[in-house]
Amino acid sequence: MQNKLGRYARDAKQRIRRKVPSFRPGELENAPESILITGAALAAGVLVRRSLVSVWKAWRGSEPPDNPADPEVTWSDALIWAAAVGTSVGVARVLGRRGSTALARKYARSKT
Repeated sequence: MQNKLGRYARDAKQRIRRKVPSFRPGELENAPESILITGAALAAGVLVRRSLVSVWKAWRGSEPPDNPADPEVTWSDALIWAAAVGTSVGVARVLGRRGSTALARKYARSKT
């Protein structure tokens, strides 16, 4: 019985070690760069979404649908809005991430 409990405890410790990240010296050197890249991607997504709201208002003359499950929202409006936002925000995040990564690498090379 004691041997069986010891095996379960060892297995549990190994599972916990695999799930909890451990940072070694030098691994956090790129943390500011990662924060910058993530911030740029999020900012690009927010800006594109705000632009889409303005375009929707000019095109449809009303607010874009907030809740596609609302019975007052038509299927076409819900699908058009979802496709426009999903595609545009996704592309903006990729462009923001790639652009800021390129700038960070260029800056890092110029420092050395």
